[in-house]
Amino acid sequence: RAAERLEQNAGLFKERGLPVEPDPTILNGPTAIAQALRAKQVDAIAIPVDEYSKLLEELDPRLFIAGLNEGQITEEYVLLVHQDSAIQRVEDLRGRSVGCWQNSRMSLGLVWLDTVLVQGGFPRAREFCRVKQINKLSQAVLPVFFRQADACVVTRRGFKNMGELNPQVGQRLKVLATSPALVPSGFCFRRGYDDPLRETIVAELGKIKSSPDGTQVLTLFQSGSLEAHPVACLDSALALLATHARLCGETNQVLAFETKVPAVRADGGGN
Repeated sequence: RAAERLEQNAGLFKERGLPVEPDPTILNGPTAIAQALRAKQVDAIAIPVDEYSKLLEELDPRLFIAGLNEGQITEEYVLLVHQDSAIQRVEDLRGRSVGCWQNSRMSLGLVWLDTVLVQGGFPRAREFCRVKQINKLSQAVLPVFFRQADACVVTRRGFKNMGELNPQVGQRLKVLATSPALVPSGFCFRRGYDDPLRETIVAELGKIKSSPDGTQVLTLFQSGSLEAHPVACLDSALALLATHARLCGETNQVLAFETKVPAVRADGGGN
């Protein structure tokens, strides 16, 4: 779906004078992505940070283009339970139903929950709870509100929005645990891509929110706009992933969604 949207919005790049070719090829997993980057088959990718962490040697270490929501490039995840629930601590989740909202802003949600549990001396989420991934925010939150599910993991911003729509949701649900502020996903260039077009792309990506076609591209990032930052903006997310790998084992890492990375080729004289 992401690649299709890039292909459909090729006109957005052309109207801004950018000779960019959206490539609808789907790259599944870090091995395929690394091969494409090394071969210079793609110059930039949209990627969740869990996959970014496995490709550090292949990606530009200078900047990361992240999506903003309400002026923030980060998300906080919250573990919600009902105020009247018997669940008072994370260890009380044993055998309970936990809905995890699934979208690009939630790419580290299960990684965080895993880490909270394992640091407490318990198994990972899928071994400790009955985890269900849910595509819609309301379908993650409302079953907890109506006592049809025991808990859910969503963004703090999502919980706030649900509470604004229905104040009783904010009153009857409580936060059992909160993650650090994390950058979940974004857009970056391959290592060694220094074509002059690079800086133009960075500048224009920051302006696309003013275009109708641009707002469609922004849905790739579940964001209102894009903004370039030093790679240090990923420090908290990369630290979480490193802790998860140490505690849980890299081969057992739980991903919040299947990675299908849309690739972009910028034909401005570079390869």
